[in-house]
Amino acid sequence: MTNEIKRCDWATKSQIEQDYHDREWGISVHDDYQLFKMLVLEGKQAGLSWSTILAKRDTLCEAYDHFNPQTMVTYDDNKVAELLQNNSVIKNKLKIKAAINNAQAYFKICEELCSLDNYLWSFVNQKPIINSWTSTDQVPRSIKLSNN
Repeated sequence: MTNEIKRCDWATKSQIEQDYHDREWGISVHDDYQLFKMLVLEGKQAGLSWSTILAKRDTLCEAYDHFNPQTMVTYDDNKVAELLQNNSVIKNKLKIKAAINNAQAYFKICEELCSLDNYLWSFVNQKPIINSWTSTDQVPRSIKLSNN
């Protein structure tokens, strides 16, 4: 029996994808700040490859004050302009504004449901969905839950 790691097809192209797959992908997260960071990074990824985001993750973290929602909610036009001049971030004004709006929404969610963790995990009854697909061809494009 081998100890070879079985990876998803998308995680075989680069070391950074392999490391992400092996250490982070599919691991349940319940820390509000980590969940918020993941939410913002997913927003940055729209229209780009996930490997691009992984390659820029550390510099994005630094540029966005480690995705601290208490800091990001205070971002103003000067901070937006600063980010638009920063070559280490994704210079898309709509994505920058979305990250700020997400920080504002974070506090509304926490006010209503005590935490981002409670909100996000409520969609799956507080437990992960475990699938048993053997190939990517079996993965549906959409599921009923994602249409809510």
